[in-house]
Amino acid sequence: MTTAIPLDQVHFENGKPLFPYNECYDCFEGKGLLYRLVDTTSNTWAFYNDTNDTIIQVHAVFAPGSRIKALQRTQLRVLPNAEGTEDETCEQDATLEVEPGFTEAFIEGEVTGYNISFQSDSAPTKQVAFELPGPTVHYDKMYSCFKDNGNGLLFRLVDETQQLWYFYNDTTTYTMRITVEFGKAQEVEALGRTTARVLPPGTPSAASDGVVLCLDVAPGRTEPFLRGTPTVYKLGFAAEPAGQQIQYVHEGPDRAIIANASRVFKCFEEHENGLLFRVVDDVNRIWAFYNDTKAYVMTATVTFPADADIQLAPGVVSAPQEDGFTAAVTVAPLATAPFLVGAPEHYTLSFSAAPVGSMPVESPAYENMGPDGTIIQYQDAFSCFKGHGNGLLFRLVDNRVPRWAFYNDTRDVVAQIKVAFAPGAKVVALGNTRIGSDEELGVIYELELQPGRTELFAEGEVGVFTTKFAASKIPSLA
Repeated sequence: MTTAIPLDQVHFENGKPLFPYNECYDCFEGKGLLYRLVDTTSNTWAFYNDTNDTIIQVHAVFAPGSRIKALQRTQLRVLPNAEGTEDETCEQDATLEVEPGFTEAFIEGEVTGYNISFQSDSAPTKQVAFELPGPTVHYDKMYSCFKDNGNGLLFRLVDETQQLWYFYNDTTTYTMRITVEFGKAQEVEALGRTTARVLPPGTPSAASDGVVLCLDVAPGRTEPFLRGTPTVYKLGFAAEPAGQQIQYVHEGPDRAIIANASRVFKCFEEHENGLLFRVVDDVNRIWAFYNDTKAYVMTATVTFPADADIQLAPGVVSAPQEDGFTAAVTVAPLATAPFLVGAPEHYTLSFSAAPVGSMPVESPAYENMGPDGTIIQYQDAFSCFKGHGNGLLFRLVDNRVPRWAFYNDTRDVVAQIKVAFAPGAKVVALGNTRIGSDEELGVIYELELQPGRTELFAEGEVGVFTTKFAASKIPSLA
């Protein structure tokens, strides 16, 4: 639904709507993308798109008894009742596409009830510097699918005259997995290698007469997708590394946990055989992670959008994030850890590996006040000086971000912390952490930590790392 905004608090970023209104509703809960405008005097609705680069699809179903008519470009149809007839007991279905910066009149009349949803899509791309030779088909409009990554990587091509959609993969290293949900199956015809399936009953986004079209596009390929003029659809894309050769050092994933290894992906492509593997069972719609090492404890962290239709496995920790949530699981050496049930379309992955000796302490016995919970909400604590009291210094890990901090559980020792991350690790130093060099470790992240202090250290895709700790006692006053 939409959220009412007091008129004295309405603020548009990129222009003003060309429609008289005395009620205003935010369609994306504070994000300021699309607004529903209502003139109660004339019983008319309109939508204003307050973006520069996003097309928004509006889909509304009006309850029986609503006396409405479509305005301007709105498409309105009656949904036949159970007997197949169309009368006052029927719902009405309305769709509209709102271009960036445009105000579009929607409906006029008396509404008894409604259910409304929105989908966003990038505006057509005008100029692209392709990395490869480019698409091999004619098209009138082109949409970048990963607009925040490189040049867009994957492109949806639309031939308006022939009513055709294509997808072009402008990478050499990724297979693109495309999943599009359509509200009306009769509006689309799958082409080429595109497959169609019906969403399982009970899926929140499933329409009674909808269909899902799926296609994998190999690197450098242009593939036909559909023929038609769909009005309501939801796009989903995922980029999977292409052409990986999987060879386990040990026995491989536990078949009792994940029966069908339909697809297997290396998590650390730059390290030996991959070390950690994401295993996908397409038959049962299951993900798991397999740790193919004896020397490392692995952590996999995945970020999903808020509407991801998945169920996390026991033992997976999650936390809300802006526009979504993260889920993380720790995988012991040679173990297979179940992760989720579902078939997510949008996600980002990050991984870390810690030596076996640094297994988290189950119930740390702090001798002083303990870590400051206002600085980090951690799930795992690792003692840094094993064999010395309770560990003295602790590495605190929030697997959901992922983020590190350190806590000095002493009253008279200053701790020197040095960490070297593997080349290519996407890590940002936090707080007082500095980037320096060490004769043995090379490039390091280092921090000096005073007694009793908890301080942030770093966050990001940690990967494999090496640590070095030193302690110097503060001289006591005579």
